Amino acid sequence: PALQAEPVRLADLADDVVIERDVWTAGERAALERAVDNLVRNAHKHGEGRVTVTVGGDGREAFIRVEDEGPGPSDPERIFERFHRGPQARGEGSGLGLAIVKAIAERHGGRVEVDGPRFTLVVKECEAPC
Repeated sequence: PALQAEPVRLADLADDVVIERDVWTAGERAALERAVDNLVRNAHKHGEGRVTVTVGGDGREAFIRVEDEGPGPSDPERIFERFHRGPQARGEGSGLGLAIVKAIAERHGGRVEVDGPRFTLVVKECEAPC
């Protein structure tokens, strides 16, 4: 089915967001909320220390970044595979969370970048209201 796009303010997708730049995208709010929620829950479950959520953009691309204070995944190439569960999974979860995040990002014409403990969902930015 076609994307049912509506204006979405990225800062509204999570609690306690650090706003570098207030940005909007055109997308499916519920799907984007699920992607961000999966990233936040993953950081709390598998990361270390405090979890920080930041939004920003450069006028073309908008991002929402979820970061913890740990070392990040040991196998960043495989973490987006369906049913992949890292060695620290502790018997929890199905291994679908990050695969769902990737699918949602791609459905919105975006991507997910991983740099250590920093997971960044990147989508097309639009001027509010888009």
